[in-house]
This record gives sequence, C-alpha cells and structure tokens, in this order.
Amino acid sequence: MWPLHRSAAAKVTAFINRGFHLISLRSPAGGGVRWHGSSSVSRLTAGVALTVLVGGTVSPSMSVRSSLVPELEITSHMDGDVVPIAVNIEGRSKHLQPGQEIWIVVFPPSGRYFPQNGPAIDLGGGRWRAPTSYVGSPDDEGMRFEILAVIAMTDEAREVFRGYIKGCTPKGCPSALEKLPAGAIKGDEITVVRGEGSGWTRLWRLVRGAINLLVLVVGLIASIVTVLAFLGIRSNIRRRRYARDGEGRSER
Repeated sequence: MWPLHRSAAAKVTAFINRGFHLISLRSPAGGGVRWHGSSSVSRLTAGVALTVLVGGTVSPSMSVRSSLVPELEITSHMDGDVVPIAVNIEGRSKHLQPGQEIWIVVFPPSGRYFPQNGPAIDLGGGRWRAPTSYVGSPDDEGMRFEILAVIAMTDEAREVFRGYIKGCTPKGCPSALEKLPAGAIKGDEITVVRGEGSGWTRLWRLVRGAINLLVLVVGLIASIVTVLAFLGIRSNIRRRRYARDGEGRSER
C-alpha cells in the first residue's frame, strides 16, 4: 500500500502548491511580496499530505522510544557485600517497555539459575523493588553468589519464570534452570558473600550440632557396651568349658 500512499501524497502536494501559486500576499504599505511556492513550501505540503494520509500513526517519539535498550541497575547492594540468607533487592530502570518484567535470579557456585519470588514491583520514577530473595541455604556461609537483575522481554521468558515459582512447595522448588530462557537478558549483576543467618538460624545450627554430638556419643557408648558384652559372653563360655573339663577329670 506504500506506492499508493506516495502517489496520493504527490497529488495532494501538487494541488496545494497550485493553490499557493494563486495566492498573492501584499503588505499594508503597498509593497508586494509574492509567494509562488518555494521548495520549502513543497516539502511542508508534502509532509502535511503524508501525515494526513497515514493518519498520524507514525510518531518520531514512538520510534525512538522503541529502539532504546532497557537498562537495569541494582542500587541496594554492591559487589562484595556480605548479605544474609534473606535479602531485599532494589534498583532503577530505564526504557522499560510495557509488559517487560524485572526478575531477580540467584546464581550459586553450582552453576544453575534460581529465579526468585516473582517480578519486581514498580515504585515509580524508574525505581523498583523485588520480593524477598533467598541466597543459598543456612550452611552456605562464606560462599559467593551472583545476584542477577534480569529483564523478561518475551511471553516465553515470563512463563518460564512464573512456572518455576508455581512449582515451588514448602519442601522446596523444582530443579534450577540450566540457562536463562530465551527472551531474558541480564540487566545488571553483582557478586555477594553469604554471611551469617538470623538468630533463629544460628540457634537451630547450635541445637542441630548438639543433637549430632549426642547421637555420636550414644553410638560410641552403644558400641563399647556391645564389645564388652561380647567379651563377657566369650569369657563365660570359656569358664563353663573349663568347669566341664574339670568335672570330667575328677570323675576319672
């Protein structure tokens, strides 16, 4: 349909230019300034005609906006920060398009991707906050983790992330992703170190250590008792055997 628009625009342009040739503008003092349709007028009228024909559907601001690449920045934490097991990530974004979502993905030393609890919340002014993210397990103190701010650009990427979260239960989540889904791009990433957990986590670790130690001691005692019992049984058997041998000799 573009050739048809071009021919129609040319016709409208020629018609308007002909009208300009017929118009004569004179100043009040009698000085005559005639406008016979310069090239600038031709370009102007061509633009007006094309805009009318296309219907204003092409907007320079829209085309520039759509060509801008979305940008993300994590502002709540920096590289090398020591973080607890539960952490809240915040940041800023630029040029994010409607429908695109920001997700936090944790990348542990195991080399797999763990999407966190849903897309980030828009706080306005380009600011966003992600739901609580979990960095490793209680036993991962001192380990390094990468925290990724990822943009889900397509429906496929959003479905993969949401499907992973839906598969999580109180017992755990599905197997981590081997790679980011198609249509998901990294916006920003930082490397953090897992620090100590909460007070309850430390208390549970102490209790669990005490229980393990108690089980070890009980097992050791049970082993000693078993060995002593075995030695005692063998000693009794030998005594009885010697007693029987002694009785037999006396009878002879």
